[in-house]
Amino acid sequence: LENISGASWYDWIYDVILEPAGMKSSVTTLSAFRTTENRARGYFPADTGRIPMALRNTDPVAPAAGLYAHLNDMLRYLQLLTNGGVVGDRRVVQAAAVQALFAAAADAPNRRYGLGLNLSDWRGRALAYHPGVVDGFGARISLLPGLSAGVIVLSNMSGPTPTAQIVSQTVLDCLVGYPRVDWVAAFGNVRPPPKPKPQIGRAHV
Repeated sequence: LENISGASWYDWIYDVILEPAGMKSSVTTLSAFRTTENRARGYFPADTGRIPMALRNTDPVAPAAGLYAHLNDMLRYLQLLTNGGVVGDRRVVQAAAVQALFAAAADAPNRRYGLGLNLSDWRGRALAYHPGVVDGFGARISLLPGLSAGVIVLSNMSGPTPTAQIVSQTVLDCLVGYPRVDWVAAFGNVRPPPKPKPQIGRAHV
């Protein structure tokens, strides 16, 4: 990106996407996130209570995991994707660029992956989605391009949990008018059991 545009990723993503889309509260560096007021704090649930999670430095892989945004900004991004590049009354990117995200890559297995999006279907309708996790945080964006609709779920609970997928699939069913499914029960309604701790034996003296 820097070779083509002549701008750093940080400047380009703000000037071309974030500012035009009205995502003005989003930040792209760990230092900026640390100073953000009222930011979410990641934790890991344990028998003794919530264990705070230290922030991972995502700056070295910022294009893959370095966007820190609240739900309002992410809803504007969702609007950009479902409205063919338009947010409100402003065109942010060309419609062809958005459509390219949903086009299956020629070298993807079974042609089920686009540009950063998994391609599937939901109740007979085209679905594009992407789950992402980092220490203490998780996000899942799901899009129904044919309905110009979607759902975003943000979480600050670390560890294996189907919460984001349960919420996403519940909302997707609502969007397509499918009868209610108890997705909590379908996923088992329980967290995976903790791994047993090694037992230290006592030596006889």
